[in-house]
Amino acid sequence: MKLSSERVWALAQYSQESGEPLSLRGRDLTTFGLARINLSGADLSGAKMVQTSLGESNLSNAILIGSDLSNALLSGADLRGANLHQAYLFQAILDGADLRDADLSKAVLHGANMDGARLEGANLDGARYNDNTIWPVGFNPAKAGAKWTL
Repeated sequence: MKLSSERVWALAQYSQESGEPLSLRGRDLTTFGLARINLSGADLSGAKMVQTSLGESNLSNAILIGSDLSNALLSGADLRGANLHQAYLFQAILDGADLRDADLSKAVLHGANMDGARLEGANLDGARYNDNTIWPVGFNPAKAGAKWTL
């Protein structure tokens, strides 16, 4: 069954009201408008969220292992404690996002914009970035374990 953005909103609301975990594992949410949605704790492993609008959304403690968030809009999103291991964040907009204690190990961050993002306690071991990646002022990605690649 192909999901619509309206269905995702309804599932997220049901999950919050019922306390049941939300799983959107492997789903195609490409270009969905999900700004300000609450997906806290949701399992989005392997989900395709290319150009998805998630600005100011609550994705705290969400499981995003191997998800494709290329060109996604995540400005001001709450990603505290989120698991983004091996996530693909090519040219994702994460300005002002809260990534404290998030797992970004082995994530692809080429061209990602993290200007003003909070990265305290984030795991960047093996994350890959390039010259087009924008980091918060004063942040040293190499010291945090990230690796520069072409």
